[in-house]
Amino acid sequence: MIYSEIKQLAQRHGGREAVVTAKQRWTYEQLRDEALRLAKAWRPHAGRRVGVCVGDVGRMMAALAALDEIGATAVLPRASLQTTRELVAASCEYVVQDFDDAAQLAIKFMPEDS
Repeated sequence: MIYSEIKQLAQRHGGREAVVTAKQRWTYEQLRDEALRLAKAWRPHAGRRVGVCVGDVGRMMAALAALDEIGATAVLPRASLQTTRELVAASCEYVVQDFDDAAQLAIKFMPEDS
């Protein structure tokens, strides 16, 4: 649902700003493109529970849309859950942490003993 909404907004509003923070600006097209890039990389994790710990709002939106697109369940931490270890304890099989611009897979398996 999130991905399809961003996709529709990108078709209608393209270069308009979707997310504006003190440090960054994301257009609807940029959000759609980043979500699609991540969805392609993360497709092997479809159907899994994935904890999302991404500080940048635009990247958080893109990550949530990508997980939606592949059918993964995104789990957002409560304010009191601040570590990836706690997300794993909350039954997340993978955790998305802040990622760079490279097309690397940013979802990492977090074994119980980590």
